[in-house]
Amino acid sequence: EDPSDEFIALRDLVSLELCLKYLPDLFSKESILKTDRLTKEMIDKAREICKLTKQETRRVHEMCFLQSINPNDEQQMKRFRLIVKQRLFEPLQVN
Repeated sequence: EDPSDEFIALRDLVSLELCLKYLPDLFSKESILKTDRLTKEMIDKAREICKLTKQETRRVHEMCFLQSINPNDEQQMKRFRLIVKQRLFEPLQVN
């Protein structure tokens, strides 16, 4: 059985707090804006220190990215939408 949407939202907020507390160098505004890509280092450190899965780490990265950008900047918002779109379509990709 899949967890409810409310539980997923709560878990995402807790994961965000954990990453900001224990991995501030990877999930800070400056480091997030340097690259809009989720790096292997981010995934590995989040798995090791915060015990997050790749999907949870990806959602935390998206939340940090959204928090870091200017919502009035159309180019940054487009980058954010593309990041989310990539996550949503990744399971549908055929190798």
